[in-house]
Amino acid sequence: MIPEKFMQIGAAIMQDPVMLQKLSEAKSPQEAYEIVKGLLGGMTEEEFMSTAATLAPLIPPGLTDEQLAAMPAGNIIKAFQGWVKDLSPVK
Repeated sequence: MIPEKFMQIGAAIMQDPVMLQKLSEAKSPQEAYEIVKGLLGGMTEEEFMSTAATLAPLIPPGLTDEQLAAMPAGNIIKAFQGWVKDLSPVK
């Protein structure tokens, strides 16, 4: 289940191609946080990281650009897949 806050982030970045591009190019979870922190309503970086870590198992590894393009939320998945894999799963 995708956390509500990340559904809101997804909806917001779909409306903002520049932010979507920046999030896709993020090299680390910390960089991703800096890009979207204005959308987080006061969520701390630690809360963001622990919530984002729940997304990692939901993103299948090795998706091609063609597969992502064919998916309804493929651009959102692409924006997250580069950096979310670096987060440790919440125990």
